[in-house]
Amino acid sequence: MERKLLFITSNRLGDAVLSTGLLHAALQRFSPDRVTVACGPVPAPLFAGVPKLEQIILLDKARGGMHWLDLWRHCVGQKWEAVVDIRNSFVSYLVPARHVFRFIGGNPKKHKAEQLAALLNLSPAPPSKLWITESAQQKAAQLMPPGGRVLALCPTANSYRKCWPGERFVEAARRLTASGMLAGARIAVLAAGNEKEQADPLIQELRKTHEVVDLVGKTDPLEAAACLAY
Repeated sequence: MERKLLFITSNRLGDAVLSTGLLHAALQRFSPDRVTVACGPVPAPLFAGVPKLEQIILLDKARGGMHWLDLWRHCVGQKWEAVVDIRNSFVSYLVPARHVFRFIGGNPKKHKAEQLAALLNLSPAPPSKLWITESAQQKAAQLMPPGGRVLALCPTANSYRKCWPGERFVEAARRLTASGMLAGARIAVLAAGNEKEQADPLIQELRKTHEVVDLVGKTDPLEAAACLAY
C-alpha cells in the first residue's frame, strides 16, 4: 500500500520557509510514496521540487473558511500515512491518517523553527530545506551575471513597520562592499513585483556607486533562492 504524506503549511512566505525543515524531517521519517503540500499561493513555488510530490493544493483564502472545506474534499477520500498540520486546521481531525501531528501552540520563548520541530520531537531544530528545481536553476543562470561576489538585499516587507529605512540599506551595502570578503561586490536587490515602488529609490541610489542586479518582480520564491545559491 502506498504511503502518502499530507503537509499543511502557512500562507506566509517566511513561516512556510521555516516549516521546510520539518517537511524534510517528515520525508526522512515516513519515506512517503506520494506527497501533498497545502499552502498559500505566495509560498507555493517553494515546494515545486519536493521529492515524491504529487500535488500542491493552494489555500487561497475564501469567505467563511471555505478554502479549508475545499482542502478537506481533496483529502478525505484518501488514506494518509502521516498528516503534518502546522495550521491546526479541522482537516487534520477529519481525514483518515495513521499518524497526525498538529501545531496547536508552541513555547513563545523559543524560535518558531524550534516550536515546529517539537511536533516530531526533533532537537535541535532542523535547518530550512529548499529543493531547487532545474528550471529555477536555469532562471538564475539567465538573471545572475557570471563571476565575482554578489551581496543580496531584500529591502521590502509586507508592512512598512517591518522595513528598515532604505538609506540604511544603502549605507550598509556600501560599508559591506568597501573591504573584506565582499570588497567590490555587485549588489542584487530582490522584492516582489508589487514592491517595486519601494525598491526603486534604493536601486537608483546604489547604482551611483555599484553594479546592481535588479531582480524585483523577476523571480518567484524558489527562483530567488536559486539566484542566491548561484
